[in-house]
Amino acid sequence: MYYILVSCLLCVCMHAQAYTIADSVKVLSLLKEGEQMLSQEKTKIIAAQYFGDAFRLAGNIGFYKGQGEALRLFAIQEVQQKSSYNNEAMHYFIQSLRVWQALNNPYQIAKTYILLGDTFADKWYYYSEGLGYYKQALILMRRLGKVTEINSLLFKMTHINLKIGNITQATEYSEPLFEYYQKNNLYEATIKLKLSIAQYWADRQAYQYAQEIAQEAIKDYEAHGGTAKQFAKQMQNMEESKAHSNYISPERIVLMCITAFVVVGIVIASYFYARRQV
Repeated sequence: MYYILVSCLLCVCMHAQAYTIADSVKVLSLLKEGEQMLSQEKTKIIAAQYFGDAFRLAGNIGFYKGQGEALRLFAIQEVQQKSSYNNEAMHYFIQSLRVWQALNNPYQIAKTYILLGDTFADKWYYYSEGLGYYKQALILMRRLGKVTEINSLLFKMTHINLKIGNITQATEYSEPLFEYYQKNNLYEATIKLKLSIAQYWADRQAYQYAQEIAQEAIKDYEAHGGTAKQFAKQMQNMEESKAHSNYISPERIVLMCITAFVVVGIVIASYFYARRQV
Protein backbone atom coordinates (compact mmCIF):
# COMPACT_ATOMS: atom_id res chain seq x y z
CA MET A 1 0.00 0.00 0.00
CA TYR A 2 1.29 3.41 -1.01
CA TYR A 3 -0.12 5.20 2.00
CA ILE A 4 1.91 3.16 4.51
CA LEU A 5 5.09 4.29 2.79
CA VAL A 6 3.80 7.84 2.63
CA SER A 7 3.06 7.96 6.37
CA CYS A 8 6.57 6.79 7.24
CA LEU A 9 8.27 9.17 4.83
CA LEU A 10 6.19 12.10 6.02
CA CYS A 11 7.52 11.69 9.55
CA VAL A 12 11.17 11.25 8.49
CA CYS A 13 11.22 14.11 6.01
CA MET A 14 10.31 16.77 8.56
CA HIS A 15 14.01 16.92 9.48
CA ALA A 16 15.29 17.38 5.93
CA GLN A 17 17.67 20.04 4.67
CA ALA A 18 16.58 23.28 3.00
CA TYR A 19 15.89 22.96 -0.71
CA THR A 20 17.43 24.85 -3.62
CA ILE A 21 15.57 26.24 -6.63
CA ALA A 22 17.04 23.52 -8.85
CA ASP A 23 15.84 20.82 -6.45
CA SER A 24 12.33 22.22 -6.26
CA VAL A 25 12.16 22.53 -10.06
CA LYS A 26 13.09 18.84 -10.31
CA VAL A 27 10.26 17.93 -7.93
CA LEU A 28 7.74 20.00 -9.87
CA SER A 29 8.98 18.49 -13.14
CA LEU A 30 8.45 14.97 -11.80
CA LEU A 31 4.96 15.88 -10.64
CA LYS A 32 4.08 17.40 -14.00
CA GLU A 33 5.33 14.37 -15.92
CA GLY A 34 3.46 12.05 -13.59
CA GLU A 35 0.26 14.05 -13.96
CA GLN A 36 0.54 13.85 -17.76
CA MET A 37 0.94 10.08 -17.52
CA LEU A 38 -2.05 9.95 -15.21
CA SER A 39 -4.22 11.36 -18.00
CA GLN A 40 -3.39 8.40 -20.27
CA GLU A 41 -4.81 4.94 -19.64
CA LYS A 42 -1.62 3.07 -20.63
CA THR A 43 0.69 5.02 -18.33
CA LYS A 44 -1.45 5.43 -15.19
CA ILE A 45 0.59 2.86 -13.23
CA ILE A 46 3.88 4.50 -14.21
CA ALA A 47 2.55 7.82 -12.90
CA ALA A 48 2.70 6.47 -9.34
CA GLN A 49 6.48 6.05 -9.69
CA TYR A 50 6.88 9.71 -10.61
CA PHE A 51 4.72 10.82 -7.68
CA GLY A 52 6.73 8.59 -5.34
CA ASP A 53 10.06 9.94 -6.62
CA ALA A 54 8.81 13.51 -6.31
CA PHE A 55 7.53 12.87 -2.80
CA ARG A 56 10.82 11.36 -1.62
CA LEU A 57 12.95 14.08 -3.21
CA ALA A 58 10.70 16.79 -1.79
CA GLY A 59 11.06 15.22 1.66
CA ASN A 60 14.84 14.95 1.39
CA ILE A 61 15.23 18.64 0.54
CA GLY A 62 12.46 19.95 2.80
CA PHE A 63 10.24 21.08 -0.07
CA TYR A 64 6.97 20.33 1.68
CA LYS A 65 4.80 22.02 -0.95
CA GLY A 66 6.02 19.33 -3.33
CA GLN A 67 4.97 16.68 -0.84
CA GLY A 68 1.52 18.18 -0.48
CA GLU A 69 1.02 18.18 -4.24
CA ALA A 70 2.39 14.63 -4.61
CA LEU A 71 -0.05 13.37 -1.99
CA ARG A 72 -2.92 15.10 -3.74
CA LEU A 73 -1.96 13.45 -7.04
CA PHE A 74 -1.73 10.07 -5.32
CA ALA A 75 -5.32 10.66 -4.15
CA ILE A 76 -6.49 11.53 -7.66
CA GLN A 77 -4.86 8.38 -9.00
CA GLU A 78 -6.68 6.24 -6.45
CA VAL A 79 -9.98 7.92 -7.36
CA GLN A 80 -9.40 7.13 -11.04
CA GLN A 81 -8.65 3.48 -10.30
CA LYS A 82 -11.86 2.84 -8.36
CA SER A 83 -15.35 4.09 -9.15
CA SER A 84 -16.58 4.00 -5.55
CA TYR A 85 -15.41 5.35 -2.21
CA ASN A 86 -12.03 3.98 -1.10
CA ASN A 87 -9.92 4.49 2.00
CA GLU A 88 -6.62 4.86 0.13
CA ALA A 89 -7.79 7.97 -1.71
CA MET A 90 -9.13 9.49 1.50
CA HIS A 91 -5.85 8.77 3.27
CA TYR A 92 -3.89 10.69 0.65
CA PHE A 93 -6.35 13.58 0.70
CA ILE A 94 -6.10 13.82 4.50
CA GLN A 95 -2.30 13.61 4.44
CA SER A 96 -2.20 16.36 1.82
CA LEU A 97 -4.47 18.53 3.96
CA ARG A 98 -2.16 18.02 6.94
CA VAL A 99 0.83 19.22 4.92
CA TRP A 100 -0.99 22.38 3.79
CA GLN A 101 -2.28 23.01 7.29
CA ALA A 102 1.23 22.64 8.72
CA LEU A 103 2.45 25.13 6.09
CA ASN A 104 -0.46 27.46 6.92
CA ASN A 105 -1.45 27.64 3.27
CA PRO A 106 -5.21 28.33 3.12
CA TYR A 107 -5.32 28.48 -0.68
CA GLN A 108 -3.94 24.95 -1.07
CA ILE A 109 -6.21 23.75 1.74
CA ALA A 110 -9.17 25.17 -0.19
CA LYS A 111 -7.96 23.54 -3.43
CA THR A 112 -7.83 20.18 -1.66
CA TYR A 113 -11.34 20.71 -0.30
CA ILE A 114 -12.51 21.44 -3.85
CA LEU A 115 -10.95 18.21 -5.11
CA LEU A 116 -12.65 16.35 -2.28
CA GLY A 117 -15.94 17.98 -3.22
CA ASP A 118 -15.49 17.02 -6.87
CA THR A 119 -14.62 13.47 -5.88
CA PHE A 120 -17.57 12.96 -3.54
CA ALA A 121 -20.11 14.67 -5.80
CA ASP A 122 -18.99 13.63 -9.30
CA LYS A 123 -17.19 10.32 -8.75
CA TRP A 124 -18.73 8.75 -5.65
CA TYR A 125 -22.18 10.42 -5.82
CA TYR A 126 -22.25 11.48 -2.17
CA TYR A 127 -23.76 14.89 -2.86
CA SER A 128 -24.19 16.04 0.74
CA GLU A 129 -20.56 15.27 1.56
CA GLY A 130 -19.43 16.98 -1.64
CA LEU A 131 -21.39 20.10 -0.73
CA GLY A 132 -19.82 20.03 2.73
CA TYR A 133 -16.30 20.21 1.28
CA TYR A 134 -17.33 22.91 -1.19
CA LYS A 135 -18.68 25.00 1.69
CA GLN A 136 -15.36 24.75 3.55
CA ALA A 137 -13.51 25.76 0.39
CA LEU A 138 -15.92 28.65 -0.19
CA ILE A 139 -15.24 30.08 3.27
CA LEU A 140 -11.49 30.07 2.64
CA MET A 141 -11.73 31.44 -0.90
CA ARG A 142 -13.94 34.30 0.30
CA ARG A 143 -11.39 35.16 2.98
CA LEU A 144 -8.69 35.18 0.32
CA GLY A 145 -10.81 37.19 -2.10
CA LYS A 146 -10.38 34.66 -4.94
CA VAL A 147 -13.23 35.78 -7.22
CA THR A 148 -12.75 33.15 -9.95
CA GLU A 149 -12.66 30.27 -7.48
CA ILE A 150 -15.63 31.68 -5.54
CA ASN A 151 -17.81 31.80 -8.64
CA SER A 152 -16.70 28.35 -9.74
CA LEU A 153 -17.74 26.98 -6.34
CA LEU A 154 -21.08 28.80 -6.40
CA PHE A 155 -21.74 27.31 -9.85
CA LYS A 156 -20.96 23.78 -8.66
CA MET A 157 -23.04 24.18 -5.50
CA THR A 158 -25.98 25.55 -7.48
CA HIS A 159 -25.97 22.59 -9.85
CA ILE A 160 -25.64 19.96 -7.13
CA ASN A 161 -28.57 21.49 -5.24
CA LEU A 162 -30.64 21.49 -8.44
CA LYS A 163 -29.70 17.84 -8.96
CA ILE A 164 -30.82 16.80 -5.46
CA GLY A 165 -33.95 18.95 -5.63
CA ASN A 166 -33.01 21.65 -3.14
CA ILE A 167 -34.20 24.73 -5.01
CA THR A 168 -33.91 26.97 -1.93
CA GLN A 169 -30.17 26.37 -1.58
CA ALA A 170 -29.71 26.49 -5.35
CA THR A 171 -31.33 29.93 -5.42
CA GLU A 172 -29.16 31.12 -2.53
CA TYR A 173 -25.98 30.20 -4.41
CA SER A 174 -27.17 31.30 -7.86
CA GLU A 175 -28.20 34.85 -6.87
CA PRO A 176 -24.65 36.16 -6.28
CA LEU A 177 -23.61 34.37 -9.48
CA PHE A 178 -26.24 36.19 -11.53
CA GLU A 179 -25.11 39.50 -10.01
CA TYR A 180 -21.50 38.79 -10.95
CA TYR A 181 -22.41 37.61 -14.47
CA GLN A 182 -24.55 40.68 -15.18
CA LYS A 183 -21.98 43.07 -13.73
CA ASN A 184 -19.28 41.59 -15.96
CA ASN A 185 -21.46 41.12 -19.06
CA LEU A 186 -21.14 37.34 -18.95
CA TYR A 187 -24.31 36.69 -20.92
CA GLU A 188 -23.45 33.15 -22.03
CA ALA A 189 -22.81 32.07 -18.44
CA THR A 190 -26.12 33.69 -17.47
CA ILE A 191 -28.20 31.82 -20.04
CA LYS A 192 -26.53 28.49 -19.17
CA LEU A 193 -27.41 28.89 -15.52
CA LYS A 194 -30.97 30.05 -16.24
CA LEU A 195 -31.58 27.10 -18.57
CA SER A 196 -30.37 24.73 -15.84
CA ILE A 197 -32.91 26.25 -13.47
CA ALA A 198 -35.60 26.02 -16.17
CA GLN A 199 -34.78 22.33 -16.60
CA TYR A 200 -35.22 21.83 -12.84
CA TRP A 201 -38.79 23.13 -13.09
CA ALA A 202 -39.49 21.19 -16.29
CA ASP A 203 -38.46 17.97 -14.54
CA ARG A 204 -41.09 18.79 -11.91
CA GLN A 205 -43.78 19.36 -14.53
CA ALA A 206 -43.92 23.13 -13.99
CA TYR A 207 -43.57 23.56 -17.74
CA GLN A 208 -45.14 26.98 -18.10
CA TYR A 209 -42.80 28.42 -15.47
CA ALA A 210 -39.82 26.60 -17.00
CA GLN A 211 -40.70 27.98 -20.44
CA GLU A 212 -40.98 31.51 -19.07
CA ILE A 213 -37.50 31.28 -17.54
CA ALA A 214 -36.02 29.78 -20.71
CA GLN A 215 -37.63 32.28 -23.07
CA GLU A 216 -36.59 35.22 -20.91
CA ALA A 217 -33.00 33.91 -20.85
CA ILE A 218 -32.93 33.45 -24.64
CA LYS A 219 -34.45 36.89 -25.28
CA ASP A 220 -31.88 38.56 -23.01
CA TYR A 221 -29.02 36.62 -24.58
CA GLU A 222 -30.05 37.54 -28.13
CA ALA A 223 -30.54 41.18 -27.10
CA HIS A 224 -26.83 41.25 -26.23
CA GLY A 225 -25.70 39.79 -29.54
CA GLY A 226 -25.78 36.10 -28.70
CA THR A 227 -27.14 33.30 -30.88
CA ALA A 228 -29.48 31.01 -28.97
CA LYS A 229 -29.21 28.17 -31.52
CA GLN A 230 -26.34 26.66 -29.56
CA PHE A 231 -28.78 26.01 -26.71
CA ALA A 232 -31.26 24.08 -28.87
CA LYS A 233 -30.26 20.84 -27.08
CA GLN A 234 -31.24 22.23 -23.68
CA MET A 235 -34.58 23.40 -25.06
CA GLN A 236 -35.12 19.97 -26.59
CA ASN A 237 -34.41 18.33 -23.21
CA MET A 238 -37.18 20.41 -21.65
CA GLU A 239 -39.58 19.35 -24.38
CA GLU A 240 -38.62 15.71 -23.83
CA SER A 241 -39.31 16.10 -20.11
CA LYS A 242 -42.81 17.21 -21.06
CA ALA A 243 -43.30 14.39 -23.58
CA HIS A 244 -42.26 11.67 -21.11
CA SER A 245 -44.64 12.78 -18.38
CA ASN A 246 -48.36 12.86 -17.82
CA TYR A 247 -48.42 16.57 -18.57
CA ILE A 248 -51.49 17.90 -20.38
CA SER A 249 -51.17 21.35 -21.91
CA PRO A 250 -53.88 24.01 -21.28
CA GLU A 251 -54.76 23.95 -24.99
CA ARG A 252 -55.30 20.20 -24.87
CA ILE A 253 -57.47 20.53 -21.78
CA VAL A 254 -59.71 23.02 -23.59
CA LEU A 255 -59.95 20.70 -26.61
CA MET A 256 -60.79 17.75 -24.37
CA CYS A 257 -63.54 19.75 -22.65
CA ILE A 258 -65.05 20.80 -25.98
CA THR A 259 -64.91 17.21 -27.24
CA ALA A 260 -66.53 15.92 -24.07
CA PHE A 261 -69.26 18.56 -24.31
CA VAL A 262 -69.99 17.59 -27.93
CA VAL A 263 -70.07 13.88 -27.08
CA VAL A 264 -72.43 14.44 -24.16
CA GLY A 265 -74.65 16.56 -26.41
CA ILE A 266 -74.80 13.81 -29.00
CA VAL A 267 -75.66 11.21 -26.37
CA ILE A 268 -78.48 13.35 -24.95
CA ALA A 269 -79.87 14.13 -28.40
CA SER A 270 -79.77 10.45 -29.34
CA TYR A 271 -81.61 9.55 -26.13
CA PHE A 272 -84.50 11.96 -26.73
CA TYR A 273 -84.68 10.98 -30.39
CA ALA A 274 -85.00 7.33 -29.40
CA ARG A 275 -87.77 8.21 -26.91
CA ARG A 276 -89.78 9.93 -29.60
CA GLN A 277 -89.58 6.87 -31.84
CA VAL A 278 -91.20 4.64 -29.24
